[in-house]
Amino acid sequence: MKIRRIQLRNYVSALLWITILLPAISYAGVITESHFDSNGEGGWDFSTESVPNCSESENFTASPHFSIIADPAPGTSGKSGSIKFPKGMHDGYWSSSSDYTSGYDIPEFYWTFYWKASPNYYWHNVDNKLVYIKFYEGSPGSYNPNFYLSAKAWATETSGSPRVVMQSNIGTYEVDGYQGYSVNTQRNTWYKFTIHAKMNTLGVSDGIIQVWINDRLYLSNKGLKFRRDDNSKYTGFRIFEFGTIFGGYYQGTKGMCKPADDYMIFDESVLSTDPPSTNNDLLKQPSPPENLKIN
Repeated sequence: MKIRRIQLRNYVSALLWITILLPAISYAGVITESHFDSNGEGGWDFSTESVPNCSESENFTASPHFSIIADPAPGTSGKSGSIKFPKGMHDGYWSSSSDYTSGYDIPEFYWTFYWKASPNYYWHNVDNKLVYIKFYEGSPGSYNPNFYLSAKAWATETSGSPRVVMQSNIGTYEVDGYQGYSVNTQRNTWYKFTIHAKMNTLGVSDGIIQVWINDRLYLSNKGLKFRRDDNSKYTGFRIFEFGTIFGGYYQGTKGMCKPADDYMIFDESVLSTDPPSTNNDLLKQPSPPENLKIN
């Protein structure tokens, strides 16, 4: 009996040591997901921002700019998340935003989500930003490497069909590698996006960005240098943000103003370390709409 007690004690002690030595974070599978049935689901908690009226005499802070609505992505039940851009809103801002911040570096990820603009959405003539991916949240003016997905109008026409682009501040303005066609977004149409990114080897331009739109590869660049040679402490990505800025950042001059309330709507967001082909949660997402126009 005494021998068995000693053996059991040694076994428990060994298990404790193994638990301590094992990594605390598993990189397998789904990191977080949200079906937008409630605010805060999956760690994406949308805030209401103070945004200026074009008259510069007041800010819009009276009511929330994010709401859960009964307008799910195709093939799903439940709800979706709607971001309101109030009438008279100044460009260069977002009215609501949310980011999921990981407690550890994610060296490679796949982020799938659905998005659409409301039937009356007033496109900015430069940028209509959708999501951001960042290493960390830097202070203004500091080195804060990020890249973002945007519907870019390229002209003053606000009733047209902005082309989807991936842009960055990591040395190149627009991340090239497009697959020979363009995707021009239409209002009131759901689009399925999957963003794949992999951190570069330190000192080597081998980082990856790929974007699928409605399950068709749209952009692929495997020669990027996300982190500089002195950024060895950043081994992956940490911040995944629904950062729907209307235009570029405000530079102190009045630009475009929203003529009426309009909306961007998101649904079925899944952040994973596995590609969609091997991730059951991603495979459960609905089939893409059939009315995507590819020019």
